[in-house]
Amino acid sequence: MERVSLGHAERVAEVARTALKNVVVKKLLPWPEVYGTEFWEVVRKKGYADIIRARDVEQKVSRELVEEFLAKTEKLLDRVKDTVDDFMTGTRDHVEGITSTLEDMQQDEVSAQEMRLQIQQLVAHNRALREHTEKAEERLKEQARLIDELQGKLRMDPLTGLLNRRALESDLKKEILRARRYQFPLSVVMADLDHFKRINDGYGHQVGDRVLQKLAAIMRHSAREVDSLYRYGGEEFVILLPHTTCDNAVVMAERFRTRVARHIFTARKAGAKISLTISLGVSELRSNDNENSLLLRTDRALYRAKDLGRNRVEVSCADTKRLA
Repeated sequence: MERVSLGHAERVAEVARTALKNVVVKKLLPWPEVYGTEFWEVVRKKGYADIIRARDVEQKVSRELVEEFLAKTEKLLDRVKDTVDDFMTGTRDHVEGITSTLEDMQQDEVSAQEMRLQIQQLVAHNRALREHTEKAEERLKEQARLIDELQGKLRMDPLTGLLNRRALESDLKKEILRARRYQFPLSVVMADLDHFKRINDGYGHQVGDRVLQKLAAIMRHSAREVDSLYRYGGEEFVILLPHTTCDNAVVMAERFRTRVARHIFTARKAGAKISLTISLGVSELRSNDNENSLLLRTDRALYRAKDLGRNRVEVSCADTKRLA
């Protein structure tokens, strides 16, 4: 039993390691947001100035850089395996000691005094086993917390603090299943800043980053607590609105659009005051939708808003088939 468990722990760690490497190297996750704080910490420490300069440019990540980023995950998985190994080894030793004492008591004729001594040994073994189990449990809880923290960072956009595209792909599937199971509406809003390239070109990427951060703050104030907010890529954002019909989603989208149009963004060094607008598309889940078709309809509504002059909300909810 013990050897199987030890081997299982080692295999789990190795499978997790290999899978994560493959996912990153094959670019199945978006770059660079998915790496979060850890990625850019490695970049700064190693002095990869060319990577920093090309932060907003799509490019292939070198295998060496990926390996360095994964070092922390490697260590974490090793610590989990070591804890499991230590727990199983210690537990096995204690169980063997208790078993041996019980076998001796069964086979030998012992006096009352000897019986008391053996019982005391059993009590000591059990106490040690309990303490060992409690310590291992605490270590596993701490490592589980670190893994949860790492998973959370993998879902987070480091610039805006919103969820990222990877998180949206996962969450949208779950929300669609939930909407269909409990028969409630689900709407999606997709937003894109108008002429954002002019900000980056005219004031620099630092000002552009601050604009995106402020936009994320305005989005938080415009949305409800139950809504989920995502940076979809670049200056494009998505809002997931459960229990929300298309009409109510349009109200929320108009509120967001108005607040952005009224806000004055500032470029401190240039002393400039910048006005921006945003275009939005809205759609509601239909009975024949999957996550891809729902996002595609929302995206088409967004680009219709762009084509019709920007700074407006367009809808793809007409003839919405209510979930039966």
